[in-house]
Amino acid sequence: MQKLHACHVFILKGFIMLRNLLGFLVKKLIKNGAIMKKIIVYIFAFVLLANTSYAGITFWTTEVQPARMEKQKAMAKAFEAKTGISVEVIPVEE
Repeated sequence: MQKLHACHVFILKGFIMLRNLLGFLVKKLIKNGAIMKKIIVYIFAFVLLANTSYAGITFWTTEVQPARMEKQKAMAKAFEAKTGISVEVIPVEE
């Protein structure tokens, strides 16, 4: 299994924090009813729009050999096709 890059770990932690926040709000919704339901819907809509409108990943790689670059670009295109999140692959010489 490959190690995750620090920026990937940061993104995953952000999603975990968002999941925890939504879980907390759902628990409050159960207790407080309709007002919390409206608040959750607004927060969810905002988060969804913010994440999909401006989402993009810049992937810096030291694997600069042509064959490896083509493979990484193909993986980035497949990821973009599946998620809608654009990925820019940038080679960096060591």
